[in-house]
Amino acid sequence: MARAATANPSQMAKLLLALPRYETYLRPQSAMVGERDFRLCLAQLLQSLAGRLLVAVEMRGRSFGPQQQEILEETAEDLGALITHLNRRGAIRLARPLERTVAELGGIDAGMVVLVEQVWRGVHALLQPALTSDDFTLQAQELGGILEAFAEASEERNRRLGLGWESEIGLNPFTGRRKD
Repeated sequence: MARAATANPSQMAKLLLALPRYETYLRPQSAMVGERDFRLCLAQLLQSLAGRLLVAVEMRGRSFGPQQQEILEETAEDLGALITHLNRRGAIRLARPLERTVAELGGIDAGMVVLVEQVWRGVHALLQPALTSDDFTLQAQELGGILEAFAEASEERNRRLGLGWESEIGLNPFTGRRKD
């Protein structure tokens, strides 16, 4: 029987409490406060997981082969990239109609909470000492797919907030034109 939750319950509770109050997003100037707390909480969880991977490489370096060590280090780097992706800077400019955008954000965030749980489970699965080389590779590939889904959800979330990749080069994410 599969376990329902493997993440640290207090960290998951903190994440659930940090979910934005979407009704305040109908006033775009209020959205930034909720965003800060939610993004910080997600980033802390991801950072904690990256730290676990790096500590495992350092402490049990001899029990992992060179290829496995490289995979663990790359996965930690991928988690760091997700943190950067989540924390894209800029002024929040919600797409219209606001009610629909706010509802979509709620759905994306619910999916991200599930993905964080899967990332947590995947990281801990990689660190199991009894894994064979083939099982390790399979777990790493599965975790890579989850991280990719998390990155896609983060980008979609950023786009809904008006913080798509275009915002990094000074374009309006909705029109593709230079911001005023």
